Amino acid sequence: MSMDVLDHKQYRSQFSFKSNMGIIWSVFIQRMTQIMRYKGALFFDIITPLLFAIFPIFIGVSAAGSIDNASSQFQKAVNSESASFVLYAILGANVFQIVNGALFNFGFFLRREQITGTLESLYLAPTNQVYVMYGTGLYAIVRAFINFVISLVLAAVLFQINPFTNPISVIYSLLFLLIGMLPLYGLAFGFGALVVKFKDMQSLQGVISNLIGVAMGIFFPITLLPTYIRFLSYILPPTWQNAGVRSILVGTDWILGNWYLDLAVLIAMSLFYPVIGSKIYSLTDRSIRKTQGLGVF
Repeated sequence: MSMDVLDHKQYRSQFSFKSNMGIIWSVFIQRMTQIMRYKGALFFDIITPLLFAIFPIFIGVSAAGSIDNASSQFQKAVNSESASFVLYAILGANVFQIVNGALFNFGFFLRREQITGTLESLYLAPTNQVYVMYGTGLYAIVRAFINFVISLVLAAVLFQINPFTNPISVIYSLLFLLIGMLPLYGLAFGFGALVVKFKDMQSLQGVISNLIGVAMGIFFPITLLPTYIRFLSYILPPTWQNAGVRSILVGTDWILGNWYLDLAVLIAMSLFYPVIGSKIYSLTDRSIRKTQGLGVF
């Protein structure tokens, strides 16, 4: 190993906690400033889940004969007299949009850096690249959270539903959603490793996001899934996010029967997934640099 590489690693290791937090904040501000230039992207982020939810809503109404019959059948199925199948579908579509956003933001960022050749600069910068990824993750979480709230408000106007009857429940649901974003973006770190390894983003995102959508029960209870698929559902953070937000705002059952048990699972995932995701990305990153070099992208 050359003296230059040793000096580079030693310099990188000298960064303090404050310096690393500064890197995360700088990346966050840069990404937020960049996305604010593209108003169309922000608009489509908000309306996409609403357009996506229209399909199961119209299918349910047409199959039942009327929206009242569809609501009645749904309430019997979930054993709740006040549950709204329209809100149920909209929440599922919004959580799925968060999943898509998590994968896209990490995958697009890395693939763009590869194609433009600037990923090499990140490798050579005197800091750990993981903190650059943390900054991207913070940006994606804030963006997804804002989009979710605005989309829910817009859905209330367009579909004549009221998910805000109990402000405390709304706050609880947003907190539940926010906690679930931590393990979700840990999962996205692993997706980023796949993008760097296979040098493809769109194909990987299409397959993985749709697989997660099915496993999380985007428009249906996961109890309808076969047992072997349900096992996959239980280890995916979006499943618990989706079920938790629906339980609070729609009145459906919790996966484990009580809110604190579902929350405990999400908290455990929040401690586990970010660490494992970061480790997988770091190992993949190191392997690529050893076997392919910085210029092979």
